[in-house]
Amino acid sequence: MDKGRLIIFLVTACNILRVNTVPHLNESCEPSNHVGGRDCSDTHAHCVDNLCKCRESYIAVNGQCEFDGRHFEEECDAEHQCIVPFSYCNELGTCVCRPGFKFWDGFCQPIERHCLEGEPFQTEGNVVNCTIVGAHESGCPEGMYCVPYIEHEEQPNCKQLTVRRGFCCPVPSDISNLKPNCPLGFALSKWEPCNPATHVRHKDPYIPKKLQPCCPRPCPGHYNFVNGKCYLFNQFPGDSCETDEQCNCGFCYEDVDGEQTSRNELVLEYVGGALARKLKL
Repeated sequence: MDKGRLIIFLVTACNILRVNTVPHLNESCEPSNHVGGRDCSDTHAHCVDNLCKCRESYIAVNGQCEFDGRHFEEECDAEHQCIVPFSYCNELGTCVCRPGFKFWDGFCQPIERHCLEGEPFQTEGNVVNCTIVGAHESGCPEGMYCVPYIEHEEQPNCKQLTVRRGFCCPVPSDISNLKPNCPLGFALSKWEPCNPATHVRHKDPYIPKKLQPCCPRPCPGHYNFVNGKCYLFNQFPGDSCETDEQCNCGFCYEDVDGEQTSRNELVLEYVGGALARKLKL
């Protein structure tokens, strides 16, 4: 039997259309007339006056639409522009740390961590971190549970294992008198709208759903919180990236020139009588 290699490229029809028929930024286009249709190849662009232009809050950078994010103490026009974790656009039009945080070492750091009852577990004066993988917790002593620093927000089209990091809090002794709070920062009052662009409902096994507090997001809606930083996420094949978490059901691949782009095309390679799965290069 010939020992040659059989390579099968698994490319979705969506990607084929994206490459072959959908116009790029600043190219002529026609508005899509069906639900789910794409006017332009860039997911953050749309067809305006028959030309692909970046959507609101995005700017053209090297032929791609990138979110117009602002860093600490930079001028801003809207709260969602501030991309330093736990920062917001204040009344003076400047990105600053949210209440309950202070700027230190390049980040807005929490002044304190909050438990529903008691104080976070510490050893030698340091808060003990823990991990939640799927439905399993690790790192907390008996009588304590892991409170995640942030809410995990999955990419709805991906089957991925949820991994969250947090700190250890005492299991409440009496849940009937608990006052729900945010692990970091402060909750909005129950009369204030919980804007999904800047806040998220905090989920805790000891907080009833109807009492879940509205807590500040670490990052604006277009970004994901990864290793203490905010990264633009939901990047499609060909979009620039820095981490795997940014890519929509894919991986961040670095080519020989050092350029990093999202990939989600797979190769099934027939080698020595076995199929090997690898990322398309």
